[in-house]
Amino acid sequence: DWVKFGLTAFLEYDLRQYSMIDSTSSGRRFSHRENAVTIGGVLSKQQGENFLFNIRADMGVLGANLGEFRASGTIETGFEIAGKRTTLTAEAYLKNLRPKYLQEHYHSKYYWWDKEWGDTRRVYAGGKLFIPFTNTTFHLGVENIQNYIYFDRDRNITQENGSVQILSARVDQNLHLGVFHWDNQLVYQTSSNEEVIPVPLLSVYSNMYLKTKIVNELTLQFGVDAHYHTSYYAPGYEPALLQFYNQREKQVGNYPIATIYANMHLKQTRFFVMYYNAASTIWKPREYFSLPGYPVNPSIIKLGVSVNLHN
Repeated sequence: DWVKFGLTAFLEYDLRQYSMIDSTSSGRRFSHRENAVTIGGVLSKQQGENFLFNIRADMGVLGANLGEFRASGTIETGFEIAGKRTTLTAEAYLKNLRPKYLQEHYHSKYYWWDKEWGDTRRVYAGGKLFIPFTNTTFHLGVENIQNYIYFDRDRNITQENGSVQILSARVDQNLHLGVFHWDNQLVYQTSSNEEVIPVPLLSVYSNMYLKTKIVNELTLQFGVDAHYHTSYYAPGYEPALLQFYNQREKQVGNYPIATIYANMHLKQTRFFVMYYNAASTIWKPREYFSLPGYPVNPSIIKLGVSVNLHN
């Protein structure tokens, strides 16, 4: 009873095996096997009202991940204002990550490299504030990334020797009046090096709907939602690598993906109808792309039924 927190310790063993084209004999393959041993622990307190925390740390002690280290923590506190609880959360992590084998060695018909990369170091600090009176949540965080490994505009794997800082701020605002609901999320992001880590400056999600019950059994939700972000050089996709790369040829964004929908729920059955990408019928030019060269579906009507057989 006097221990007011939980403690967990763990030991993890990985056996990894890779097979690739041999660099000395055409048509033959070679195998690479590596081991990794990690020890770690979790210290947490999830009960109570004034002070909650969750701290986790692990370290590679043998094998391929020797020297790898991760530590993350979340601390939450709260206070009552007029009978409503306002919560304040702080979170942070520190990571030293060894490059993976396939990041340093890769042999295929179209791409071939053997590299030696340094460890990637990531440091993040942020916080969250929830205000119950307005049902508003604020998020703020900043991350510093050193020795980031990525694929450049020529689809070649490379490592940024310097540091890149990512700043993000998010506001979640949910409004509710009777059967009327309006859920909103606004995200601001900025990167100190867009060539290495590109991000959209603003991203918005909004969902406006009516939700009510009909004859105390059938739940009806009818509304429209939309996703939007400003234009930026979104990563391109290289199918031969199954990886994203930092293309600098075409910007994607500045186009809303809006959907008009109706959801109905009756006991264990849910059925819906939606008009997906409705904005494309009136918004010109039609630039509804998720990635360069990968458009989302045009305006289309979808119907569906979902039955939960678990009683």
